[in-house]
Amino acid sequence: MSTEILAWTKEPEPKGTLFTAQDLANRENVIALFWACKLNVGYITADGWEYLFHKYGLSELLHIDLDIKWFDSQDLKSQTCDLIYESLIAGYNPIHTQKGDYDTETRTFLNLDGTTQLIDWDKIVLE
Repeated sequence: MSTEILAWTKEPEPKGTLFTAQDLANRENVIALFWACKLNVGYITADGWEYLFHKYGLSELLHIDLDIKWFDSQDLKSQTCDLIYESLIAGYNPIHTQKGDYDTETRTFLNLDGTTQLIDWDKIVLE
């Protein structure tokens, strides 16, 4: 099992908590991580988002967020876009399964291979 750090939370201080793939395979740990992210004391890396989307899928990640309400979303479409946006700004595009950088102004994701993809928020498909 990989020991690569995929996510981090500030609590408990002073060292916080590091999450590996093995840790994130436990749904309860993902709940705790989302809660920390809601409180702005947690961070998920691009590799972490890639793992979460592959392990749980969009639908299950949305279910995990239902009780926590990390996002102040009005409906399922907004919640989906908010979740995808968090992943994009961390460097993982779950729509096209690419890593890179997201430019919020142009809504463009620059893949590591140099290609770009426009993120059309109106065309985000719900699972």
